[in-house]
Amino acid sequence: MSHGNDGIPAGLAPIGGWQSTPPAPQTVATPPPVAAAQPIAAPVPVAAFLKIATVLRHPRCMNCHTVTEFPRQGDDRRRHDMLVLRGADDHGAAAMRCSSCHQNV
Repeated sequence: MSHGNDGIPAGLAPIGGWQSTPPAPQTVATPPPVAAAQPIAAPVPVAAFLKIATVLRHPRCMNCHTVTEFPRQGDDRRRHDMLVLRGADDHGAAAMRCSSCHQNV
């Protein structure tokens, strides 16, 4: 193995040679302060939720979006006629897809 003039094997000395003093620390610019988030007045989100809650609680939404394996129907939320099942993709079992009867008019 060949050695340089300083006795260190060639290829192991840092590029540019050894520095006798450590490099000056680099500084990172401090980002500008971020303005504190202003809380939204309580009546605004409460009023918005109450408005959408009337839609979410409507029987037409709640009849399809249930925690059961079958949809419901009617304002009394009875089990769907003809023993319809939800199916793997939530749109009815293979032979009884929701779109077979429920179509946009």
